[in-house]
Amino acid sequence: MSSRQAIHSGLLCLLLFTAALPARAQDWGAFAERSGRADDPALVQALEEEDFSGRVLICAGIGRRDDPYAADVIDWLLARSAGEEKPRAEILLRVMLNGLLDPARGQERIRTTVEENAAALGSMIARIDTWTDPQLKAALVRVFPAMPPTDVLPALLTVGTDLEDLLRTAGGTTSPPSNP
Repeated sequence: MSSRQAIHSGLLCLLLFTAALPARAQDWGAFAERSGRADDPALVQALEEEDFSGRVLICAGIGRRDDPYAADVIDWLLARSAGEEKPRAEILLRVMLNGLLDPARGQERIRTTVEENAAALGSMIARIDTWTDPQLKAALVRVFPAMPPTDVLPALLTVGTDLEDLLRTAGGTTSPPSNP
């Protein structure tokens, strides 16, 4: 092998090695946005390895992607929605759902997203009384019209009761008191 071939081989190895390095968080977010369901195992692995800010970028990217399927990632987050990880898992679920269920995408897209993720969203709705993030509950309420009534009636009752409690403790208003 000539020295020129050795240099080219060395550069090729260096390029391949560099390409194989783990993507930075912002790269994972961009990848998630361009991804589809076939990429979900790689995204779940990235969620396992990234810090919280990287996870937020990945979940936001999944929420914006063209493929409406996200059940694998939702299920991964549901498995982590207990104990110390619960508040962060709720934020990640909310970030993803806000993108997946964005009203600007149109009602047909929301209906397709709900159909593609019905089992995972049904699991979330069944746990609505355990969620502490009111914005996550609000994101889930957007799913209700596209789900079978039998799946959402208990959750609707829970949300209504929570709202009634909020109004009672806040003196009949949901806006925070103004500062003098």
